[in-house]
Amino acid sequence: MSLLRLNLLYLPVIVFILLAVLIMSLGDFNIRLLKPAFVTPWSEIALAAKETSISFLGFEILLFYNVFINKPQKTVKSVLIGLLVPLVMCELVLVFVIGVFGSVVVANTMYPLAEDISI
Repeated sequence: MSLLRLNLLYLPVIVFILLAVLIMSLGDFNIRLLKPAFVTPWSEIALAAKETSISFLGFEILLFYNVFINKPQKTVKSVLIGLLVPLVMCELVLVFVIGVFGSVVVANTMYPLAEDISI
């Protein structure tokens, strides 16, 4: 119960800080650094997405919210919306760090978002 309340308390703060960092990175963002993503064939991207998609979903938090479901008929819609939040956050971070550093630097950096914050 307390873990759920902490999640509800800190999620808006985390989203606000993340959006502030991404907005501050707009000055260093270079759209041409995203080109390797658009050169790779979609079949290879789909194969890689199949292997990494579970880590981006964030579905484990839904196990904690299961206790508080009042209307089970709306569960599917709520789950999809809940899964969309971490997915969009991860994708935004990925696009921004590749747009700031380039794909080669991101592939060789342990925590590219932390490097982006330190710029």
